[in-house]
Amino acid sequence: MAGLSASSGGGWDYIQSDTPADPEKGESWYDTDGGADGQGEAKVYDGTQWDVTGYISHDQLDNISAADHHDPVTVTAPITRSGQALALAFGNALHVDANDDLAVDESAISHDNISGVSAADHHDPVTVTAPLTRSGQALALALGNALTTDANDDLAVNEGAISHDNLSGVSDSDHHNPVTVSNPLNVDDSQGLTLGIGNALYVDGSGNLAVAGNSIGGAELEFDPATQPELDSHAGDADAHHSRPTGTQSAQQTRTTNWNRQVDPDTSILVTPPPYVETMDLESSGTSYASEYVIVRGNGNQITGSVGATETKTITVDSFVREVQCPSSATTSLAIKNVTESFPSHTHGI
Repeated sequence: MAGLSASSGGGWDYIQSDTPADPEKGESWYDTDGGADGQGEAKVYDGTQWDVTGYISHDQLDNISAADHHDPVTVTAPITRSGQALALAFGNALHVDANDDLAVDESAISHDNISGVSAADHHDPVTVTAPLTRSGQALALALGNALTTDANDDLAVNEGAISHDNLSGVSDSDHHNPVTVSNPLNVDDSQGLTLGIGNALYVDGSGNLAVAGNSIGGAELEFDPATQPELDSHAGDADAHHSRPTGTQSAQQTRTTNWNRQVDPDTSILVTPPPYVETMDLESSGTSYASEYVIVRGNGNQITGSVGATETKTITVDSFVREVQCPSSATTSLAIKNVTESFPSHTHGI
């Protein structure tokens, strides 16, 4: 094996396993395979042979034994020493865990292995009165009528256990009548209300009060119906009628109201029943963007358009209106303001 040769100035002259050739007296060699364990040893050439100079074990020291070493420390309980070895004496519930750390074994701690403590040394935790009870260190709650512990261990009322019969100090006679009634309403002893139903009235299959068809005749009327002679006499009485109109008379009413409705883009409002609209004022809900509108007439025809950001636009409709839409293409909501509606004419003919 090739070795290393150091230059003058310090260090080893040879570092190798083979014996150096032609060494000079005083040169040093680190024999990498030397020593009793083959791990290497230091040697110096004395002119004739290589002498070992390094010491790697206690046995290679002259006139030194283990007894010549002083004790490293003076120890007291719970630390113990055997020669150069130190140990820790463990008492109850102490051990070395998996990380070689001192730890408490919690499972080994109980009332019985706590020194100088007995059950009699514990004071009563609280002084209790009903409905709380205590047995030793255990507290309990006495549950009376209709109280229970639910699935979550919370105190709860068992509603199914509450009835008139288990209410203390309450009887039927303690209840007042819920209302004061007069005919045709009646209240019975069990607090029930009833309606007295007379001639031609009945309760239908939906539980509603109804009039029986063909059940009202002259006998059931509170007034005496006119006979044919009386009607004939009435027809001939000029003072019994107003004068006949001389021409067609009609009247039409209009009404203007602020609907104050907002329609967002891609939504609509349905108007039920559809009113007859003469004009409708529309605005954009925003101050920076225009909006769009679709007015659906009663016949399905549409009025479409747009309204500017700061504009109030009056739309002439002159039709029934059943829906107002704000298309999805609108950039802001539509506001419906003043709407003028008209109502059908009432006409008298000649």
